[in-house]
Amino acid sequence: MHRNLYPATAPKIVNVPVVIVMVGLPARGKSFISRKLARYLNWIGVSTKVFSLGDYRRRMLEGSQFDHSFFDPNNPNGMNIRE
Repeated sequence: MHRNLYPATAPKIVNVPVVIVMVGLPARGKSFISRKLARYLNWIGVSTKVFSLGDYRRRMLEGSQFDHSFFDPNNPNGMNIRE
């Protein structure tokens, strides 16, 4: 007889913290994939959270709009706010 290579048992999930970071160009689906991955992991029983740096920055700066100079390393005011 043959041995069952794929037994019908639930996978054992190890409770170890894992961080997944999505980086890339704007409008390439990072948030979409992050939310879908979190939804799937929650569905199989893994507790997840999705964080958005952009949302965090807007909350901390009270919705202020900044241009690209905010991220310039030679901008001391921007450096202080980011820290």
